[in-house]
Amino acid sequence: MLISDPVVEEARIFSPVFLTTAANSPYADPHCEKGSVGFVHLFEWRWSDIEKECPRLSRIGFCGVQAPIPTEHFLQDPPSWLDRYLPVSYKLFSRSGDENEFYSMVQACGAVGIRYGDHYWMVDVMMNCSRTHQGFFEVRGLTQNGLLESSRNLGIKCEGGEPIPRKSNYHLGMCGKLNVFRWGEKRCAIKAL
Repeated sequence: MLISDPVVEEARIFSPVFLTTAANSPYADPHCEKGSVGFVHLFEWRWSDIEKECPRLSRIGFCGVQAPIPTEHFLQDPPSWLDRYLPVSYKLFSRSGDENEFYSMVQACGAVGIRYGDHYWMVDVMMNCSRTHQGFFEVRGLTQNGLLESSRNLGIKCEGGEPIPRKSNYHLGMCGKLNVFRWGEKRCAIKAL
């Protein structure tokens, strides 16, 4: 999912979503400055290592980082990438680091123009799509200061042609699709992957 502006997004239901954006891709609205090459996926990296890497990534033209799922997760021996998709709580603690390292990384990367900080988020979440209404789920933004995004009052169709099954005051997304959410906008963008 692409989510813009809030520091944290509240999702009622979680599902796996993987996204990469290239400059000329049909999904290339990552709010990158002209000339940027897109995002890099640093899936198994520690927060402190991503923080150190962000200045170099910015210099060579990247504008965003997709990092590991930040929540506490199951740990196997030996560790596996799949562990990250077995959450045990919503605490920001994983083998990538703790909550302080996570926030430090977000601030440092945002300061050099890497949009995994202020004004832009790319989120990789776990979602139980069997618990949705016709595959739809709701997302609402929450700022660092604890302010909730105002209500959306969405129309009857999303960009991409998906009909909305019910009225919602939040952003609507759909399982198995590319979902683009923009802070403060009253529309949804649901596109085929």
